[in-house]
Amino acid sequence: MNNLLDRIRPYLKTPLLILGMGNTLRSDDGMGVILARKLKRNTNFTVWEVGSNLENYLGKIIKQKPSSIIIIDALDFGGRAGEIRMFRPQDLNTVNLGFTHNSPLFLAINYLQTRIKINIIILAVQPKRLDLNRRMTHQVRNSIKRIEDFFLKIAPDYAEVK
Repeated sequence: MNNLLDRIRPYLKTPLLILGMGNTLRSDDGMGVILARKLKRNTNFTVWEVGSNLENYLGKIIKQKPSSIIIIDALDFGGRAGEIRMFRPQDLNTVNLGFTHNSPLFLAINYLQTRIKINIIILAVQPKRLDLNRRMTHQVRNSIKRIEDFFLKIAPDYAEVK
């Protein structure tokens, strides 16, 4: 995991926007939103909870003009429950991925990349279940904690003051 998170460091040196995606009513799918809430509360990074509707934030993102975006989301990439991986938009074309909001995410990324010069990465956590009204699994909760700890550790060195 440290190697993976170290690959994120170059994105932190630019004006950064962190987007937490997902649906908190669908157990593990809500992990991006839950993590975004924690990062907003405990760091000076610019963090937005976009839920399952990234497309509703495109104009606001373009106005903000970040150099980099980190999208945090539950993503079925066939890994172990709670496994964390980083993807770039071009990776999404070559890997068989299962987003709970496939089309809107692909379209939103494409739209942003045609409107502004931007680096986008997806920090994905493999969900175990996506059932309605079920608690988040311990594997995904542990991953949230690991990612949060990483951002808390590096926040003083990288985060812009709001």
